[in-house]
Amino acid sequence: DSPDVPVTELNIAQSENSSYIDPSDKDFILNSNNSGNGSNFNGANYFLSEDAGLTWGGSVQGAGGGNSGDPSTAINLDGSRMYVNFISNSYGMGLAYSTNNGSTWSPVSVAPNPGQVADKNHMWVDNSPSSPYLGNMYISWTDFGGSYDYDVVISKSTNNGTSWSTR
Repeated sequence: DSPDVPVTELNIAQSENSSYIDPSDKDFILNSNNSGNGSNFNGANYFLSEDAGLTWGGSVQGAGGGNSGDPSTAINLDGSRMYVNFISNSYGMGLAYSTNNGSTWSPVSVAPNPGQVADKNHMWVDNSPSSPYLGNMYISWTDFGGSYDYDVVISKSTNNGTSWSTR
């Protein structure tokens, strides 16, 4: 029975939303979606709420700079890193992370373009305190083109998203 609350007052199209609640602060939410208006596409943006979704801040511009959208979001267990995964401008897999609540974003290449596009991506961070893989991150996607054409592939990070294994 909750009200709809827009994440921005700007008249801009938003699609393929992904939201993640901070495990260390249930009132903090990270949202990303494809944003654009007609001929101007901004990529996977970021919006933040510190009051359980009542009010929002952030940017319609792409997290980590311009990108080709299709966001997936995550926040690590202690809330010190936020992540937005997306298709990079070269149509490979990309990620941006922030360690200061979205003030700045650091872009990282996860995987190169496989031939046509890396698409249908999803991301997860292991936030289970009892897991031997605590903090590991995983991104899966479908390679279109190349030697893994139409295969679902996965890459793993064991250092907070700074670098990634090969698919």
